[in-house]
Amino acid sequence: MLSINIRKTQDSVTSQLQGILRAIGLQGRKRLLIGAGNEFISQIKSNFGQPGGKYKETTWPPLSKAYAKRVGSSTPTLKRTGALQNSFQMNSPRANYIEVFTKNKYAAAHLFGSKKQGIPKRNFMPIQFYQPTYSRLLMSAEKDLVIEISKRMNILSGGALPRLSSAINRSLPSYGNPFSGPQASN
Repeated sequence: MLSINIRKTQDSVTSQLQGILRAIGLQGRKRLLIGAGNEFISQIKSNFGQPGGKYKETTWPPLSKAYAKRVGSSTPTLKRTGALQNSFQMNSPRANYIEVFTKNKYAAAHLFGSKKQGIPKRNFMPIQFYQPTYSRLLMSAEKDLVIEISKRMNILSGGALPRLSSAINRSLPSYGNPFSGPQASN
């Protein structure tokens, strides 16, 4: 099973969000998290079946000649059967988070690559992986998630809350993980 968890260890916004969370209530929070989870799954699925994409960090390496000949295409799509693409699920919201995961046994080998199996890395997640201690959403994925959350918050509040800004300030990998603080320089 492939499961990616983002854990926030520094918290500078919870006090501001507490009033909003009270205003939309527990059911509103669940609907908000389900909407964000569905958007994230949609972003993952959009990376399958095409050589490029809005939520891909880099172009995937070509298929090996032998495999390309066997499947009749040299374009890597990860969409031969659709099993991996359609395997993404999410749990019911818990507290203030939702978990998106797959139980597909090939997911990790494709995501991170497998020298043993001769599979190159083909990142289908809308995430940039820099180091074991630092990863983040692609800018396009983050922006679209913020927009989706903003729309849902506006609906849940009956239009009382303004839309969130799509102008996102981001940290750089040299700063470290925005969820855990600065990292030591190597």
